[in-house]
Amino acid sequence: ALSITYQNGGLCGNGAHRSTKINFQCLQNIDPKKTPFPLGIPMYAGETSHCHYEINWTSSAACPVKPPSSTQQLCSQPLVDEVTGEIIDFAQMNKVYAIADPSNPANKYLINPCQSLGAACNVDPS
Repeated sequence: ALSITYQNGGLCGNGAHRSTKINFQCLQNIDPKKTPFPLGIPMYAGETSHCHYEINWTSSAACPVKPPSSTQQLCSQPLVDEVTGEIIDFAQMNKVYAIADPSNPANKYLINPCQSLGAACNVDPS
C-alpha cells in the first residue's frame, strides 16, 4: 500500500488549509477489456478531522512494475517503495477524478494524484 498526502489546499472557514490523503492499494489481474474502470475508482473515505479528507483507491496502477531497461523510459518520474525497492508508476492516472461523498452526495471532491488542480478548481472556502 502507498499513501500520498497533499497539503496546503484551499482555505477552510476556520483559516486552516485543506489536505487530502490518498491511500492506494494494489489490485492485480484486472482485464481492461472486461471492466469499464481498469484503473479502479477512487472512493471517498471521509473527513478525518476538519478539512482533512481521506480517499481510498484500489487500482492496478498501484501495483509494482518492472524497472525500465536502459533503452526504455517511463513517461513520468516513478515512485520507488523504500522498503521493497519496487517501482510504481502513476502516470496513467494523470487526470481529474470527481469523487462523491456517500453520506452527502451533493459534496463532490476533485483530485488528480499526479498534479495540482490549480486554478482549474474553483473551491468554496467554507
